[in-house]
Amino acid sequence: MNDIQKLIDKYMDGLTTRDEEDQLRRYFTSPESIIPADLEWMRALMEWEDTPHPVTRRKHAAVQMLRIAATPFFLICDSGNYFTRTLRPLTMLIPF
Repeated sequence: MNDIQKLIDKYMDGLTTRDEEDQLRRYFTSPESIIPADLEWMRALMEWEDTPHPVTRRKHAAVQMLRIAATPFFLICDSGNYFTRTLRPLTMLIPF
């Protein structure tokens, strides 16, 4: 149990290897493991990580629409910057 607590501490600090994470996952998801009440949250976390979480089409569509809407804005801003630089006389660009 002491080794598991050390692995949990390393896991929460983000220092575990893949093998150590697999060891934690096997311990917390196996039905024959007796988990103390104060570590039930870790079992729930490991079970949650094992379930697939697909990206929904709705979220993907919203991101795509945002990209489409932002493109003309940036093009207009960039073209305004281009025209103001090219239409100025050279003497205005070099302060003396």
